[in-house]
Amino acid sequence: MTPEMPTRATATAIELDLDHVPFRHGYAEGLPVDDDWADTVISNEVINLCADKRAVFDEIRRALRPGGTPVRRHRQRPPRPDQGDPRRRPVDRLNCRWAAP
Repeated sequence: MTPEMPTRATATAIELDLDHVPFRHGYAEGLPVDDDWADTVISNEVINLCADKRAVFDEIRRALRPGGTPVRRHRQRPPRPDQGDPRRRPVDRLNCRWAAP
């Protein structure tokens, strides 16, 4: 993320009457928000680019309010038979943890 991206995103949000949506510059491993701040955390492929995926998942848990929703849109290949149970992957454990209200 470049420093200009939050500025451009804010301008676009204002044009779309979404001026209540904040954009902040930061890293997925250290989100610039308070604990229990977000109702929803959306990730579009960024977790794949992070070296410390566990830290990213910890930050998502920290930032979400109780009952909050993590939304991820990642292209994934179906698991190969030799990869074992797909529920053991961190991203699947994250989704299962908050599946119930």
